[in-house]
Amino acid sequence: MGKLSKLFCSILLILLVFVLFSVTITYQSVGNLRYTLTSYENYDFIGKYIPQILFWLSLFFIALIIILLLFVIFAPKKTSSFKINKSKGSLVIEKKAIENFVLGIVKKDSDIEDPSVRAKMYRKKIKVQISGNLAPGTNVIDKKEHLMEEISDKISSLLGVDSKIKSVIKFNDFEVPKSDDTKNSSNNSRDTKSSSNKPRVI
Repeated sequence: MGKLSKLFCSILLILLVFVLFSVTITYQSVGNLRYTLTSYENYDFIGKYIPQILFWLSLFFIALIIILLLFVIFAPKKTSSFKINKSKGSLVIEKKAIENFVLGIVKKDSDIEDPSVRAKMYRKKIKVQISGNLAPGTNVIDKKEHLMEEISDKISSLLGVDSKIKSVIKFNDFEVPKSDDTKNSSNNSRDTKSSSNKPRVI
């Protein structure tokens, strides 16, 4: 989880605690607590705004829960294998088989270094995520498009023409690493610039 995702989730949870604590204060008599919790409305300056804030926050969280509930109900179910019926029998394909199949295709390309493949399988969809580095001098866009087309075609051939399973290819961290010559030249250029006293025109 990235920093922005953590920050967003933390803010949501704090706001939810704010709403739930208001409910606790309202119904604290039911719990027979030893101490009496001060209501939000009793605070100076902000007390008169608290009811409106709680009202809109409650509506927000109700809408958010409904959306999450719909997502949970209708989200596609992950699976580790699926079965394809053929005229002469059936074919069961495991997730590991798809990963090894795609990895074999990627490894044949000499421009790709240290490739790795992860697959997610659903009832009618396969999502393949590929990570790796391209050799210096390789056109990243052309390479991605070429690989995407090649992998999609070969997965379709593996599953069969009659298969209704859709393949989705995604590249993660698919970058061109800097070569040693590039690094040395960039370091030398920085040293040259730092040692030079000539003014730079922008």
